[in-house]
Amino acid sequence: MAADIEIILKSTAEHPVFLSFPDLFTPKEYENEGRKSYVREANFIIGPDHPQVEQIKEGIRRAIADKWPSNPPTIPVERRPLRSGMVEDPDTGEKKARWDGYDGKLFISANRRCKGETREAAMAETNPIQLIDGVKGPDGKFVRLKESDGKLYAGARVNAILRIYAYDGTRHQNPNRINCSIEAVQFAGHGEAFGAKPVDADGLLDEVPGLMEDGFDAPAGGAAAGSKSSGATDDLL
Repeated sequence: MAADIEIILKSTAEHPVFLSFPDLFTPKEYENEGRKSYVREANFIIGPDHPQVEQIKEGIRRAIADKWPSNPPTIPVERRPLRSGMVEDPDTGEKKARWDGYDGKLFISANRRCKGETREAAMAETNPIQLIDGVKGPDGKFVRLKESDGKLYAGARVNAILRIYAYDGTRHQNPNRINCSIEAVQFAGHGEAFGAKPVDADGLLDEVPGLMEDGFDAPAGGAAAGSKSSGATDDLL
């Protein structure tokens, strides 16, 4: 039986590892041919000059050789965990970043599938991924992170323990692939959060003419809507 290849991915000041699209606390739902599955997942963005790139590539080659020693299949890039952050624009043919933060980068796509076949069952499972802080508590163990701690967000710097393994899909009429499972994610520092920058609503929008602070239109006579002039009757009575 082929053994998983463990990668301890480390973030440094010169070669950071950024977390992207993290669904680590709450499983994400997928559906295939009417069957639902629940997965905890994330991408890990690294530079092409990260010192562990060759280690990851070698891990993928080893996984293929161990799984198929006599006749290894050709597994395309899109079915491997290490991929380019750049794609070709179908209209212009130019290279562009897949998403915010991916320009000129590589990324590792990794996940951990839940055993539960319903959302309730998946949520009830103990999270198999160790999500930890970068400091240890009084017990000498790393502090376990909660989602409310706000540290494992898209753009945070992290360390991660990953396992690369081969999947033979022929028995289930699926394509062969090389997968990567997440074993642990450690907060290693704050970074700039990914995503579109917020718009400047104050600079782009104008005040609505004639609108009072309470949201009512000011009547032509100058009195606020809803107030009574002297001697007026309430038409709701």
